[in-house]
Amino acid sequence: MNWLNVIGLILDMIGVVLLFFFGLRSRLDEDKPDSPMQILARKFDPREKQYKRLSSIGFILVFLGFVLQLMGAIMK
Repeated sequence: MNWLNVIGLILDMIGVVLLFFFGLRSRLDEDKPDSPMQILARKFDPREKQYKRLSSIGFILVFLGFVLQLMGAIMK
């Protein structure tokens, strides 16, 4: 058993779960004009920063998992 593939799959699974729950914000949403109340609500929402951080971590884990699986396949 190639441990790089196993570790890569585990990282992928964790990353996908994080992305499922915290999602990546659509760039289209950022381009829409917001009302002043929406801007203030987003600015002072403590979850906004946490969601962005966790979704970024999820994306990084998926990418690292893919790289590890690719390395494992090349090293066979």
